Amino acid sequence: MNKRQAIMKMITDNPHLSVVELSKRTGLSRTVFYKWKAGDFDNIQVKSVQAVADATGTNISIDGDNIEIVNDIVIKKENDMNVEASYIIELQKEKIEFLEQKLKEVITLESLRETEIDMLLQWMLDNAYKNKAKGMFNRD
Repeated sequence: MNKRQAIMKMITDNPHLSVVELSKRTGLSRTVFYKWKAGDFDNIQVKSVQAVADATGTNISIDGDNIEIVNDIVIKKENDMNVEASYIIELQKEKIEFLEQKLKEVITLESLRETEIDMLLQWMLDNAYKNKAKGMFNRD
């Protein structure tokens, strides 16, 4: 896509960013953004496109006047297999959720064991006092 199309896509894909916020993040004037929104695209510089990309968190690839919005990072492995970063991230999230669940189970079991030990100790103390009391009164 050309520079104008790339800028409009990045702006429309981020409606939560106001003209004021975009101006602050890019260092470009608010007037520039208002002109762009009105369709006035005279002499767009590559550094302006890159500034908008940085401000919107958009990955772009620039080849002359052609701008490509890169949706995902591709990691190249040694055996030339490509793996999308989002797939790896999703696998890591699943692993984290699994480990968090296991940790909750361990904590629950540990707290149950502590409760059981406390109850057993209390029972032993109660019985020891009862037996000692019986022994004190049953001396023949």
